Parts: sequence; C-alpha cells; structure tokens
Amino acid sequence: MLDFFLNPLTLWGLPAVSIPLLIYLLYRQRYKRIEWAAMEFLLRALKKNRRRLRFENLLVLILRMLVILLLVMAFARPLLKSQNLGNIDQARRNATLLLDQSYSMGYQPGTDTSAMDKAKAAAKILLRSFKDGDQIAMATVGENPVMLVDRPTGLDPARRERMQSSIGDVEWDHGGTDLGGSLGPILGLLDRFGVENEKQLFLFTDMQRNAWLQDEQVRKDLLPLLQQLVSKKTALRLIDVGDEVFRNGAVVDFSTDKRTLGVGIPFRFQVTVENFSDQVLDNLSVEVRIDRNDGSEMPLTAKSLMLEPFERTTLEFACSLSEPGVHSARAILQTDPLQLDNARYLSLDVRQAVNVLLVDGDPDHNPDLFEGASDYLEVILNPARSNTSDDGIVRYLNRVTKISDLNLETEDFEGYDLIFLCNVAGIDPHVERLESYVRNGGGLWIFMGHLVDPTNYNRYLYREGKGLLPARVGEIRGDPGDDDNAFVMRPVDWKHPAFIRLDDPKYRPSLFRALFSAFYFLEEDEEDPRDTVLARFEAKAESKDFEDVAAQGGAPALIVRRFGQGRVVVLPSSASAGEGDWSRFPITGAGLTVVNELVKDLVASRNTRRNLLLGEPIDEVLPSSSFASEVYLSPPPRQAVGQDVEARDQVQLELPPLVSLNHATPAELKALDFNDEQITEILDKRTAANFLSVGELRQLAHIENDFYRKVSPQLSVEKDQFRLYFEGSKFGGIYKIEFRNADVEARRDFFAVNIDPSEGRLTKIVEDELKSLVPDLDVEVWTPEQMESMVEGTDGNIADWEIWWPLLVAAAACKVLESLLAWFFGWKKA
Repeated sequence: MLDFFLNPLTLWGLPAVSIPLLIYLLYRQRYKRIEWAAMEFLLRALKKNRRRLRFENLLVLILRMLVILLLVMAFARPLLKSQNLGNIDQARRNATLLLDQSYSMGYQPGTDTSAMDKAKAAAKILLRSFKDGDQIAMATVGENPVMLVDRPTGLDPARRERMQSSIGDVEWDHGGTDLGGSLGPILGLLDRFGVENEKQLFLFTDMQRNAWLQDEQVRKDLLPLLQQLVSKKTALRLIDVGDEVFRNGAVVDFSTDKRTLGVGIPFRFQVTVENFSDQVLDNLSVEVRIDRNDGSEMPLTAKSLMLEPFERTTLEFACSLSEPGVHSARAILQTDPLQLDNARYLSLDVRQAVNVLLVDGDPDHNPDLFEGASDYLEVILNPARSNTSDDGIVRYLNRVTKISDLNLETEDFEGYDLIFLCNVAGIDPHVERLESYVRNGGGLWIFMGHLVDPTNYNRYLYREGKGLLPARVGEIRGDPGDDDNAFVMRPVDWKHPAFIRLDDPKYRPSLFRALFSAFYFLEEDEEDPRDTVLARFEAKAESKDFEDVAAQGGAPALIVRRFGQGRVVVLPSSASAGEGDWSRFPITGAGLTVVNELVKDLVASRNTRRNLLLGEPIDEVLPSSSFASEVYLSPPPRQAVGQDVEARDQVQLELPPLVSLNHATPAELKALDFNDEQITEILDKRTAANFLSVGELRQLAHIENDFYRKVSPQLSVEKDQFRLYFEGSKFGGIYKIEFRNADVEARRDFFAVNIDPSEGRLTKIVEDELKSLVPDLDVEVWTPEQMESMVEGTDGNIADWEIWWPLLVAAAACKVLESLLAWFFGWKKA
C-alpha cells in the first residue's frame, strides 16, 4: 500500500482531518441551557428549520475536513500506476538492459544519428521508467561483451545517475554481434534476481538477421540459451533501432594474385566488393593505397563501378613494387552510411629473392649431366640458375644455393626461406639446428632416395612423433627403375594450392605421367592434428606392392607437418630422375608445377601470420638477430577508413623473460634475485653459447626460485629466438611495429587486422521468425517510438503519474467553497 506514496510518513497527518469535528463538538459544549418563558416561542420557530440547519452545518464541516485530507494526501505524493508496460509495472521490477555494440550499430545515414545513438537514447528513457528499489543490471552484447552493472542493483538516485552515465559511454566496436557468446554470462546473472517477480531482458539492437540465423552453428549455439530464458521465466523485449531501408556496400576480400611477391615482379591486387542491400549502388569508387618506406602512401588509379542489389564483383589493380621489405596496403570503397566495412587491409612481404638451400646427399660434380640428387630441382626452382637477367631485371624470384651434405655443418640457415634435403643419408649432427630453424618459421622439404638410412631418420627426425618427420619411415616399396610396375600420385584435395593449376582435364594426365618406381612407405599417425596428407600413391598397374598400398588406402606420397612457426614437407621418393632412379616426377610439367606452387605456399605461410582476423593476437617468434632493446607498437585509429589519420598512441611491448635475461646486464640480473655465482655462470655461458636455453636458465636459477616459478610456463621459445606478442587487436587496420636499438636505424614491421564483413549484412529478422525459434519464449519487438509512448508522461518515474498537484487544486477549491457557503449561510440567518 505504501508503494503508492513517495512520502508515506506524511500520512501520519491524517488524524488532523478530525480537527474541524473536534472544534465543532467543543464549541457546542460552551453553551449552557437556561429555561425561560420567552424561549418557548423561539423553539417552536426553530423546529421548522432544524433539518435545514443541520444539513448546512454538516456540509461546511465536511468541506473543512476534506480540505485537511486533501492537503495531507498531496504532501504524501501519491502515484497513479500506468498499465501500458504490462509486466514491467509490478511492485518491484527485475530487468537487464543489453546494448548491441557490434559495428553495424555504427550505421549512420547522412547527418542522422547512428543506430548506437538511438539505442543509447532509448535505453536512457527506459531506465528513467524504473522506480527506486527496482533491481537493474546492464551489459553490452558483442564479440567483447562488457558487464556495465554485473549484479542486480536496487535503484536509487545516485545509482540511476551512474547507470545513465555508463549508457552514454558505450560505443560500437569493430566486432560482430555474437549473441551466443554474450548471452551465456547474462543467464548466470538472471539467477541472482531471485524468483519473486518475473524478469525482463531488454535488448537494444539493429535486429540484424545474421546475428540469429547466419548459419547452422549460430542457431546451434543460440537456441539453447533462448530456451533457458523460458525456464528462467524471463521475457525478451527487443528495441529495434535499425533503419528499415538501408544502403551498404563492403570490401569483403583483399588479396594478391601471387602468394609470394618480389621486387620488380608485376602482380595484381584483387579487391572483392559486395552490395549487401536491395538497392542499386551507383557512382562507387574503389582505390588501393600502398605505403612507402618514407611513410607516405602510393595510390593506384581508382576504379568506378555500379552494383546491382546483392551483387558481388572483383576488381584487379596492376602493381609492381621497387622497395623490398614489409609493406602495408589498404583497399577503400567510397564512403557509405556504414563506414567500417568499406576498407580492408594487407601486410605484404616484398622480397628481393626467395633464398633456397639445396642440400645434395649424392652430388654430381658435373651438374650439366643432371646425375646429382638435386640437379633437376635446381632447374625447376630457377631455370636460368640466376634470378636476374643481364639488364638487372628480376626474372625468377627463387635464388638457389646448392651444397653437399658434407658442408651442411658450416652453413648458416638463418638467411634461407626454404631448405631441401635431397637423398641425405644421416641427419643426426644437424637435427637441433634444423628443428630451431623450422620452429622459427622456416620451411623444410625432404626428398628421400637410396642413401637414406631409415633408422637414422626415425631416431633423430621422427623421434616417436615429436620431431620434424610427420611419419615413421618404413620399408621400400617398388623396384627402382621399373616403370611398368610404378606408382602415381593422386591429390587428396585438388583445390590445394599445389594442385589447383592441375585441376583441369587437359593437365591431369601430366600428373599421372609422373611415375614413382620406388618410395619409402610412411607409417602415418592419422590422429596427429599437425599433419596433413596432400597426396597418396596409387598403383599404375597390378604390382606386387599394390595390395599393401591399397590396404592403407594409398600410401602417403606428399605429407606436411606444422612444426612451431614453420612447416615440413616429405616426399618419400627421390628428386633425381636419371636411369635407374626412383622417380620421373622432376622431369614432368606436373613436377614443375607442384614444386613451385608448394614452395610459394610454404614461403607465403610466413606472411599469413601478418594478416589476421579481429581478435587474433599478434604472435611471432623471431630469430635472436632481430632482437631490439625497445619494441613499440602503434595501433590503428578507431576509425581509419579512407582517411589520412595518425595512428593512436604507441605501446611499448614487454619482451618475455628469456630474452630479457639473455640480454640483461649484471645489475639487472642482480635485481632478479640471482646470486653472484649464478650471474658469473650466466655471463660465461652466454658469451660462449650466445644465448642460454630455457633448460639452462632454469637450472641456473633453480626451479624453486619464486621468479621462475611464476614465469616458467611462459618460457616456450628456444635459445636463438624471442617472441613478439600482443593480444589487444581490438580494432581493424594496420598495426605498425618498430624495433629500436641504440645507434642502429629503426626497423619496422606491419600487421593487418581485418573485421568480419558479414556484420555488414543489415537485413532484419522479423518478430514471427523470432517466435518460431523458441515458441514458448515471451518475445516482442518494439520500435523506440513505441517504447517511448508506453513510458511517456513524467520525469523521474515515467511509468508512475504523481497526482499531488490535482489534490492541492481540489483542496483549494474545497476551501473556497467552504468559505462561500459559510458566508451565505450566515447572511441568510442575518
């Protein structure tokens, strides 16, 4: 009952209503009755008017009492309850307000307000409709949801003001909607409201259909959460702040036609643009901008286009770059109401050359005879055996260096992008260096042959599945030189970059002419997720080994293992093709295509770590030679679409403890609680071995050292590497990293982070579709205008109408009427 009054203590004044009655009664007692003869005549006259006088006195008395009653009620400030919002008008309301902060909420046609602005304005109006004591929680919905009020909070004026401020601070970010990921924590929050009243969930969103029905996985994640709303007796109210009619085009893909780029070698940018709306988009313009080493940008000639409703098209831009190193590029579509998806970014590694090392285990001292284990590979990789012509123009990107396996020990691997081992007998002296090289991002391709020692390879390269080899080396299959009973290679996936050029009836026969008369049988581990079989051997004709191969579903012919940051390729036959050799693969067009395309794929994979999707960390393991005392990262601006803007403030990245210790001064080591003996040992070993391994550092520091107990799980890099890590890629754009050393010119790197373009599909889901997802769910869709009309009427407590001022008017009217009647009745008596 007291919930109907804002000042219920004032009701203690209600007994004052009896004051006029008491005065009347007391006034009557002041007169003493005296009997005398003349009164007999007066009493007879008064009896005729007694009823009229009683009525007049009673009417004035009631008016006086009513004045006091109305004044007391007015000061108590009673409320008149609205019925417009149905269940949200209970005595105590339990509500959670959710604001969609996906980047589609940044849609802003012309000079109008954005969808996010509409959502915040509507949320503030709804928040004012709740009264003091109502339980309210608030959060955002998106790829990075934030709990603005992480527990049900009873409203009071101060909390209401803080919540209004929190709503005003919410901005759309660069992620998608991700209802499934956002609703999980909200469901746990609903349990904290209690069960006395129904709960409401208000979601302010643009009603993007993709958020609910994008694909089967979205529905699979979302439907159980919506079903839980039913079990938790929670009503869902969606406030639709999106535009009914919209125009939006987006850059949905940005790539190059060559996976590996070289200085002076022409290539093409490919920009794919899509119209996400049902309207024609005309007078569009697309351009590509590439950074220069001096910090300026080189724009390519812009191209105009028109897109029909929901049309998708790809434009090409010819380009050639003369500056080696890492560059950044961006493709920009003419600005439309949703700006963020109008740009896409690339990090480009432009090479002076791809440096390839051929290690020949059976070298031929006369390369022109092509009898060595790697002679044919050298021609496949670079037919001219030089990557530039006499006039200095780059003809071939691959720069090949060939050595004997006897010289492998003295070769520095760091300058090579790819190493081939061709019929190398034993590898045990070089395993540690090779593993470090591949883990650091290098590529390794192993061709086998008659000199290979399977026992040595299994012991040092396979290492029970922990080494570089993706499979145990078994016995030899086939007979060397017997082409009549040979095997052919059949791809597992013709769409893989190594085989896609051969996926044509005209070219497939060339692959099946690449015969393998003998190979080592690889005993693969089908459960290892690091390994991928690209092709398998099939018998060309009935041979004595056919049953064994068929029983395995085709023996692995080409298998790839991910190892750290790099990859290892194994082809268990030879790279030589002389008489009596194991293979005809290197002398076919198919061999030329597969080798070169897979080399490009291996080298390009190093650059894919620079091209990320939103939310992926910048995570790169670099060689020790790249170490810098200071590393600075410049994130992109929050919005940098088609604008020449400065990057945001730089962030200095902290290097992992291993690097710090391997470069630390004695004073810095002392500060890390190493004693003098340990410091001396670290400095001595560091001088001798350049860098200490993780194991050596742990041993020196003793594992019980508090510092190492905290950081030891992070020490995952090896002695000749350091790790660059940054997990805050929350904005799409180009992230620039500078490596600074004293007295050395700063070196830079670029990482491109791209958003998910599907968020730009603004087609809405309708209320009937929502209700069909979970029929038992209490769900309604309101426009902001509909919601505002339901709560419109007052300030402060919009759902409750205060009626104190009508009561004061009524009290004044009663007082005036009482005075007039008292005067009139007195005048009549006179």
